[in-house]
Amino acid sequence: MIELTQTERPDAQKPLSKPEAFGPVAAWSYSALKVFEECPYRTYISRVKKIPEPSSPAADRGSQIHDEAEKYVDGRIEDFPDSLSKFEKQFAELRAGYL
Repeated sequence: MIELTQTERPDAQKPLSKPEAFGPVAAWSYSALKVFEECPYRTYISRVKKIPEPSSPAADRGSQIHDEAEKYVDGRIEDFPDSLSKFEKQFAELRAGYL
């Protein structure tokens, strides 16, 4: 005989079970997932084999600005870097809060 009623709600949430291991990539970021969707092999080379990808001038500049910002906020450099001039007020507040 055909059963016409359901034994549980279709929208009921089932408990998730945590896997024993997540695989060779320990953590995923949005950008890492985006790269994986574009080319899984690229993710394997960079995240599993740990072979660094060549950097672009824009990425190098971004890393330099980030490094200067971090050093200014935590007090490792005293003079305010010119590269952060558009955000001087905000960085002054960050530094005051950090120190």
